[in-house]
Amino acid sequence: MLIGFVLFNCCADSNKSINVQLNKRTRLDFENVALHPLTNISSKEFNLPVNYPDTISFLKIQQPIFNKHITIYKITQEQNDLIFIDEDGTFNYQDDGPAKIFPHNENEISFTVYALDDIHKFVDIVLLRSAENNAWLDENGNVHEKHLALFKTKYPNFKGDAGSFFFLSAKLLSRGSVKIANATYDVALFETSGNGLFNDYKTEGIFGGDLFLIDLNQDNKLSFFYEGETFYLDEVFSINQKNYMLSKIDPFGRFVEIIETEKEPNKKYLEHVNQQYRHGRREETFEFSETFWDKNYKSLKNVKIDISKFKNKYLLLNFWGEWCRPCLAEIPELKYIFEKYSPDKLEIISFIKIADKEKAYEVIKTEKIYWPQIEYDEHVRKQIRVNTFPTNILIQPDGKAIKVIGTINRIFIENNLK
Repeated sequence: MLIGFVLFNCCADSNKSINVQLNKRTRLDFENVALHPLTNISSKEFNLPVNYPDTISFLKIQQPIFNKHITIYKITQEQNDLIFIDEDGTFNYQDDGPAKIFPHNENEISFTVYALDDIHKFVDIVLLRSAENNAWLDENGNVHEKHLALFKTKYPNFKGDAGSFFFLSAKLLSRGSVKIANATYDVALFETSGNGLFNDYKTEGIFGGDLFLIDLNQDNKLSFFYEGETFYLDEVFSINQKNYMLSKIDPFGRFVEIIETEKEPNKKYLEHVNQQYRHGRREETFEFSETFWDKNYKSLKNVKIDISKFKNKYLLLNFWGEWCRPCLAEIPELKYIFEKYSPDKLEIISFIKIADKEKAYEVIKTEKIYWPQIEYDEHVRKQIRVNTFPTNILIQPDGKAIKVIGTINRIFIENNLK
């Protein structure tokens, strides 16, 4: 269980608040981390504390952190990497402290960058040898040949060998837990702008402001990808049919206070995300072929699925894969849609393009996906031509369909159910 505690009882009303201590910094539990190649350079250009080999490798973080231009240097030894952090861009490591030891058998190391004006503002930067999603790498830890072309323009000599790159992340969650209505929920403030403050109601960029995350389905995962568990700081959220909101937010992410409210949830973050989707996804309307309703398929459980029984109803066709991170991020929203609308208003059928059968079955079991799953093999591809994952097709009772190349959420369904 994540660290955190509540200072007050949770019988919240308009006069009483719940104080929640947030005393653990972590990464998002689900995130896309970028691969950064290392560049080799002569050590003669640097003022290192002691003598080291002629060649070292470095990674320059492109985005300044607290106006500091951070460069990371790596020296490879037999069992460890030595990691030097240059915060001032002077190439002088005499004043930057000792090297961090990064054992080859460990995957993650972090270091803290403090703001110049206030030590309460800081960001923990994380270096990873491999990401949770190993689609980038082969079984030996080398970058797959098919991905190397992405780096050839900027890094023409990059071969993708293990040890020649890092994945870069940051601990932008300040976490704790809260007990409400006899249930305990993991919660966190998500600092979206990298300025070390957690109480920015409005910021530039894709998020539009800092966020409050609450693990409503109690799966011990917090991420903005789980849209139904993500809220703006001034947004109302519901737990067990009661509504709550934040009444106080520590700017440095050390605590929040929660109160019960009579205000209704307004789904501000979900609306924001849906607008982002509309700008970033391809959406088209078309007439669905009548021949589709004549098809019969077998699910992964070997159950015959008669498509015709779904005719004249709302039917969502979801195309996904266990290897596809946006597809996995979409699952909580699909589960919400299924639980709210099925079977009376809408049905869901998924077509899964399988790369690893064992992992596919594990995801379906772990995520408790109860609607039919049909393998998207070559036979199915010839009948339903979908080549991008995820793709979602909402078929309406009159046979008209809306095809979305990309993820959807509950707002998309609400806006298109009549």
